[in-house]
Amino acid sequence: SGSTRSRKSKLSTFFDDLGNKSASTVSGYRTAIWQFMKFVYSLPDNDKDRVEERVEQYFREERNFHADFKKFIQTNLVDKPPLSARQTFNQVKKFLELCDVTFTTKELTLLKNQLPSGGVETQEYDLDTEAIRSILLHCDIKTKAVILCLASGGMRIGELLEVRCSDLDLDSIPAIMQIRAKNKRQTIDVDGNEQVTTTRTKTRRGRYTFISSEAVAAVREWIKIRPSYLRAVQNKANHLNNVKSAKNLEDERLFPFSDHTVNQAFTDAVIATFGKNEVDPNT
Repeated sequence: SGSTRSRKSKLSTFFDDLGNKSASTVSGYRTAIWQFMKFVYSLPDNDKDRVEERVEQYFREERNFHADFKKFIQTNLVDKPPLSARQTFNQVKKFLELCDVTFTTKELTLLKNQLPSGGVETQEYDLDTEAIRSILLHCDIKTKAVILCLASGGMRIGELLEVRCSDLDLDSIPAIMQIRAKNKRQTIDVDGNEQVTTTRTKTRRGRYTFISSEAVAAVREWIKIRPSYLRAVQNKANHLNNVKSAKNLEDERLFPFSDHTVNQAFTDAVIATFGKNEVDPNT
């Protein structure tokens, strides 16, 4: 109802109006909004937890939204890679628009004129078979299994990390992996409370994919040590009394860890293979 909506904060209302977006999309908007508030009020990094208060303050004041946005672009986005700058621009623009800030066509043109020109700045190299094999030499078995599944199955990392052991048919030729359209996953929030989150594929449709015999061999080896991996991480969390890093020993996922864990392991393997200078600082 309208009365319920009016009691909600601007930030909460914005994310409601944004609709059913993926966790990564929501996280991107949160980062962009924080960057904008941080610029406007010259905030320290440790003030990030109070971004909701700052948003309320921002819309209570009689601000010149166009001038704020223009200065933000000129100061914070001018030196960013063009595509990254445009993404942040679009996120802040959407935030302001859903908070009932309107810009004229001329004002939007003037804002876009401040963005850095050009396209992708990162120089990329094909991750060919030889490069993958070199990287795999520096991977443990779980990372090797992940990389081979991704390389041969054509799936996204978020999709692979939601695949359950029961979604695999390793005896089929070729081996089959089911990608579910929607998954429910038990997590622990920052206060240590259990919660169930729902993740969806980007297309919101389930499908089947196939993985190579080399990936199957790596997955079989990983499955052998998967229970001991879960116990080891659980014991470490118990020893540190860290509930946020605790593992559910009944986790049904084939790869029961986060994309951050995979990204870090892959980065370490790439650096070990090619050297640190090959990692682009802008990506």
